[in-house]
Parts: sequence; C-alpha cells; structure tokens
Amino acid sequence: MAQQKKTTAKKKPAPKTAAKPKTQAPKQTEPKSTAADYFHAFSKSRFFKPVVAVLIVLVVIGLDFLISWNNFDRFFKILGIEILITAVILVLKLALTSNKPETKVNKENEEYAP
Repeated sequence: MAQQKKTTAKKKPAPKTAAKPKTQAPKQTEPKSTAADYFHAFSKSRFFKPVVAVLIVLVVIGLDFLISWNNFDRFFKILGIEILITAVILVLKLALTSNKPETKVNKENEEYAP
C-alpha cells in the first residue's frame, strides 16, 4: 500500500497588536505658500515699482499697436499724444507737490542777512 503524506494546514500566527498611545500629538503641517504670498512679498520689495512701470509701458505700447493696425503713422501719433499727456500730468504733479507749507523748524533755521 502506498503511504499517504499527511498535510497539515499551517496555523497563521495571530497578528501582533502594537500598543498605541491613547493620545497622539497633532501632526505638524508646514504652512503652504501661495502665489498671493509671493506677490505680497514682491510688492514690498524695492523692485516692485520699476517692474510694474515697465509692464505698464509694454501694455500701453502693445495696445497702441493693436489700435493702429500696423499703420505706423497712426501708431506714432497715438504714442506722441500719450507721451504729451503723461508729461503734462507729471509737470502738474510736481508743481502741486512742491508748494509745501513751511514748518516752524524751517523758519527757525533761516538766517537773516542785515
């Protein structure tokens, strides 16, 4: 007679349960930086005003090209009018801001010639 091998099913070991502490510290998450954070930091830097000025000039010149439809005479007329308007506004702004009232400190420091 042929002998049969007895196969026994291996018992799976019981899963080990790790002792977890009852209270866990909250996970520390890093604050996320958004584009608004970068823009705010850039707006506080000294490079903000020149960059914005260049962007505004480029947008105005681009709009002039679109309005003129590649007619260079019309483009330069529009650009010249814009430059004149800008110059007038700057002169008026300088004239109005240069007339500051004198303060007591300025009057006390003045020397009078006899």
